[in-house]
This record gives sequence, C-alpha cells and structure tokens, in this order.
Amino acid sequence: MTEPTLADLIHASGLPGGTFVAALRDPGVTSAPVSWHVTKPLTSQGVHTLRQLAVFTDADLLTFTGFGPARLADLKAAVRAAGTETP
Repeated sequence: MTEPTLADLIHASGLPGGTFVAALRDPGVTSAPVSWHVTKPLTSQGVHTLRQLAVFTDADLLTFTGFGPARLADLKAAVRAAGTETP
C-alpha cells in the first residue's frame, strides 16, 4: 500500500477547504500541530488555505524553498490528526 498524498489526506480530513494552513499550528485544531517553520515556506509561495494546498503534489511541495521531506511528514501528521478529531 502506498503512502497517501497530502492532497488525499486533506480531502479525507473533512476540514473545510477555506481552513488556513496556519491553523495547523493551533493545538485546538490538531493534536499534532506544526511549527511556523512548516507553514512559512507554504505561505511564502502564496499557499494560504487547505484548498490551495491540495492542488499541489507532494513532489511539487518538495520544490518549495525551505520545505523538505521532514516538513512534509509533519504537515501530513497534522492533517491526519485534525481529520480524526473532526466532530
């Protein structure tokens, strides 16, 4: 079985597409919050919402300056956790 992409996790999470990426830093949104180090490279590229983020492939995201495999893994964990906590 292959690892789900971030876009797959976003769609499966049930989180509204208009949710700001920065909200994933909030422990009230996810039990696996990310640091600003994860969200800053995304917002620097104009990616501010989950809807915008879901357009990119994992490979696309890894081309963003300052966004590597560890940050992708952290972001996936935050989205996965937020999705399991959605009422």
